[in-house]
Amino acid sequence: MANQFARVYGLDAADIVDGLQQREALGSTGFGKGVAIPHCRSADVNRPTLALLKLETPCDFEAADSLPVSLVFGLVSPENAGATHLHALAAISRLLRDEATLQALLDADDTAALYALLTNQFKRDYASAPINAMFASRLKILGEGLSSIAFDVDEEVFHAAGAAHGTIYFKMLDDAAFYAANTLATDRFLLTTSFNLHFTKPVREGKVRAEGRWVSGKRRVFVAESRLVDDEGDEIGRGTGTFMRSRIPLSSLDGYTS
Repeated sequence: MANQFARVYGLDAADIVDGLQQREALGSTGFGKGVAIPHCRSADVNRPTLALLKLETPCDFEAADSLPVSLVFGLVSPENAGATHLHALAAISRLLRDEATLQALLDADDTAALYALLTNQFKRDYASAPINAMFASRLKILGEGLSSIAFDVDEEVFHAAGAAHGTIYFKMLDDAAFYAANTLATDRFLLTTSFNLHFTKPVREGKVRAEGRWVSGKRRVFVAESRLVDDEGDEIGRGTGTFMRSRIPLSSLDGYTS
């Protein structure tokens, strides 16, 4: 686990081992049902960071239910992140209380399957936004920093000249860029602070795909770009957005707690 934090986040593995062991000495972090959530604080991170290990051979974690652990969620938070650290632990706990989700995680046989299950929170968030009830659309998280949203465009969103209103361009491009960026901010909701659009072709009735890609930023400000592609494969628009980390914990949103 410590080596994974070192490889992915550039942390010192020995420091993480020491922090996790100190916390474990206070009492087992065995969650039960085959899961453990070891956690600690570190001066070398500026936001909660998460690592997930699925063990080939379950091990004893002195969990309350005495079941061996095969799924280990590791959490490292900033030293002064009191409430944020607790929010992150609570979000993991809520995720694992869902029996179907927990079983799916335990049954997942590769990294891609685990990632898809964990990023399902973004799909729930997207579906829970009232604005999206007005549009037939489906979000996919393709990997860290990558998103795709499929839209069905019909006459209900046309302007007087018979093509999609510019509002639709903005929503599709902004959403795709936003979710691509928000995969890099695992603790807070991002807010759009600016967005530049470029229209290349009218959007008419049919299926349209918005593709988002994170470009830069991992702390407070994020930059992401997106493009629109019609069902013929032609690019019909593109945009670049700037997003700022808000004070709103992801774990406080309906889509992340259901």
